[in-house]
Amino acid sequence: MTDTILSQMSHSMERRDEEPNIILAHKLTQEEDIKSIDLVTDILEKGSRPAQKDAIKVLYEIGSAAPVLIAPYTELFLQKMQSNNNRIVWGALSALAEISKVEGKIIAANLDAILSAADAGSVIAKDKAIEILMHLTSKPKSVNMAANHLVLRLKTAAVNQLPMYAERIHSCLDDEFLPAFKAAILSRLNENMPDSKRRRLQKVLGKLP
Repeated sequence: MTDTILSQMSHSMERRDEEPNIILAHKLTQEEDIKSIDLVTDILEKGSRPAQKDAIKVLYEIGSAAPVLIAPYTELFLQKMQSNNNRIVWGALSALAEISKVEGKIIAANLDAILSAADAGSVIAKDKAIEILMHLTSKPKSVNMAANHLVLRLKTAAVNQLPMYAERIHSCLDDEFLPAFKAAILSRLNENMPDSKRRRLQKVLGKLP
């Protein structure tokens, strides 16, 4: 069975694109093939480097359509986000971002480690941290913690990502957090940045009370 799964992955086909992995993910999702999904997690855990790269893609693609199918493997993704392979790190964070839609408790309990892994990773890893925090704002038990982290991240985000983060974060904050959100954006406006980015921030400010 494992060989059958491997044969459908990009590296086995000597493909550089992700299309075979996406097709496999869609197939396993549609069939709710738990046994094969479990085999994909085994490949992520024990497979060759190319196989692990494909496996993480398959898993977070499954998660994007049906996060409940990958939620049982949360601990594995938490482990893999500590990898020294950047692709695996942001892939694991991508999976955790999908899981955070349906399983807020375990994600919130491991939030410090998740944010540390994101901060040590790539831009994509940091983007996924923002997604995770945004999803946690919809969970009553984690909304305050997540909202406060989002505001703090606005204060330290790279200028290139700042307008996008501001636009996205604004959509998920309750009114009580908007003063702190506004103050965080105002604190960044005098920094050196392209006029186009400053205008985007000003547009967000214009939507605030």
